[in-house]
Amino acid sequence: MDALHTHFQNIHSLIQQGKTRALAAATAYSLESYWNVGAYLSQRLNEKTYNKKVVPQLAEWLQRQEPGLKGFDRRSLYRMREFFEHWESMDWSIAELDKNKNIKLSIDVYEEEKIVGLATPQLPPVPLVLTRIT
Repeated sequence: MDALHTHFQNIHSLIQQGKTRALAAATAYSLESYWNVGAYLSQRLNEKTYNKKVVPQLAEWLQRQEPGLKGFDRRSLYRMREFFEHWESMDWSIAELDKNKNIKLSIDVYEEEKIVGLATPQLPPVPLVLTRIT
C-alpha cells in the first residue's frame, strides 16, 4: 500500500505542477494584455490623438460591450498606461534569465503570407522578465 500511496502522491504533484504552470501562463497573458493596453493608451495620449476625457469614455464603453468585465475601469486603464511608461524604457539586457524557463507569449500560426496595413499601432513587446510578476 505504501508504494501505491507514493504513486498517488506523485500524480498529485504532477497535477499541482500543471496548475501552477497554467496560472503562470494566465498571469503572463493578462500582463501582456495590460502592457498592450497601456502602450496603446500611452501612444494615443502622448501624440494627442486622444484627450484625457477619452479614457473614462473607453472604460464605460468596455463595460457596455462586456458587462461584468473587471479590471478595466478608468483608474485601471490609467494604471496600465503608467505601468507601460514606467517599464518600457528599462534596459532589460541586464536581466539574466534562463531562456528555457521563459513563458512563450505567442502562438505560431502558419497562414498565407500577406502584407496588410494595420489599424492599430505597432506596440513594443512586453519584456519576458515582466511575465514573472505575480
